Amino acid sequence: MKTSIKSIEKLIQKRDRNKKGLSEIVGYTLLIVFAVSMSAVVFGWLRAKVPKQEEKCPIDVSVEIISYTIGQGTLDFDLKNRGLFGINGLSIKIREESRMCSIRKASCANCTVYQPLSNKVLFTKKMEPSELKTINILYYGCKKPTEIELLPMRLMENDYSFCENSIIKEKLE
Repeated sequence: MKTSIKSIEKLIQKRDRNKKGLSEIVGYTLLIVFAVSMSAVVFGWLRAKVPKQEEKCPIDVSVEIISYTIGQGTLDFDLKNRGLFGINGLSIKIREESRMCSIRKASCANCTVYQPLSNKVLFTKKMEPSELKTINILYYGCKKPTEIELLPMRLMENDYSFCENSIIKEKLE
């Protein structure tokens, strides 16, 4: 009988040792799961706090009106890309004093008008640095324009981005 009690005691001790090993594994597993979940929560919170980088035009986008002629309802001007980057189009605004003139049609070689009666002109081929382009505008709603405003556009990741730091305004005489 003594042998059977001793063997039972050994089995109980062995079982208790196995339980102790199992509880350590469960403890470490829970600790790792807790650490990973906390890091995911902190990462999500930090990602929401960090501002997203906006796609903008480079600073070195620049255009210049070399010459222009004003006729009855027409404005033709030669545009030169003075920047370091190509541009894909322009937004054009014409004013007479404080009143906006409406653009009926804008055209040039290798250009398409973005929308009918729109002030946006897209180039079918990017206007490279130092390139010269003649743009013809038919306008109405004013007698003689006194100012033109050009806002270059660049194609950035399948969408057009206005280069607001490169707006040029020129007085027309």
